[in-house]
Amino acid sequence: PAFLLPSILIVSAIIFGAVAPDIFNNAASAAFTFVTKYFSWFYALGVSLMIVFCFWAAFGKYGKIKLGGSDAKPTMSFTSWFFVTLISGIAIGTVYWSVGEPISYLTSPPGFTGWEPYSAEAAEGVLKYNFLHWGIHPYAIYTGFGLCFAFIILNGKRRFSMSSGLYPLIGNKTEGIVGKLVNGLCMFSILGCMGTSLGFGVSQFSTGVSYVFGTTISDAAMAVFFIGIVLILAVGTACTGLQKGITPASHVNMYIFIALMVWAFIFGGPLFILNNTTSSIG
Repeated sequence: PAFLLPSILIVSAIIFGAVAPDIFNNAASAAFTFVTKYFSWFYALGVSLMIVFCFWAAFGKYGKIKLGGSDAKPTMSFTSWFFVTLISGIAIGTVYWSVGEPISYLTSPPGFTGWEPYSAEAAEGVLKYNFLHWGIHPYAIYTGFGLCFAFIILNGKRRFSMSSGLYPLIGNKTEGIVGKLVNGLCMFSILGCMGTSLGFGVSQFSTGVSYVFGTTISDAAMAVFFIGIVLILAVGTACTGLQKGITPASHVNMYIFIALMVWAFIFGGPLFILNNTTSSIG
């Protein structure tokens, strides 16, 4: 039942988008506008409170609780855990938006900033938003929710599912229809988010390949090809498990990230990068 609900919703959305793309786009845009207009304050406040929660959980009296019990031992090194956490959390988002977001704000600055497009002020200012959106705040969300799930599953010995995180609030209802609805909604949300990120990433990758190699293959054909490759790799790493699939893949990705970062730092103007990075984070 938990699989059926998101499957129906996802397939319906795909068919709707394929048959009537303009109507689908207008409906999605309207929904997005509604949410951002009426609930932006709630989202911003919630994320800020999540940061407070994470600091409280880490440095308060409960911070000494060991996940998995007092005798639990780590199943991977800190470095591997860090790589898996970063790559599984925001890998394709970072690849796309680390460039896409600042360039977008540089060419079309948000109205409230008063920046002129392509100005030095805008170029300096956009980095502040990049660090805000991809720094502490998103990881406060991941950490806060992840901590709740991890504690109730590992220490509370509940079933490994998203709904188990609600066990302290609704008890055994997490095993019934309410739990199945929660799990289904979570899976639908995850698929929607991953689909969006994958779409942006594939679009960026296809454009890069066309630019570098001058290919004449249509954008649609190239997108389908790269999505197929990513799908095979993703399913393969997921099916082989955390240790055999996801961890090695995360290491490879991280080494590529580090190589790109070093290359960009050396050839992108080290002094310029250091100055802007320091002032933007500040």
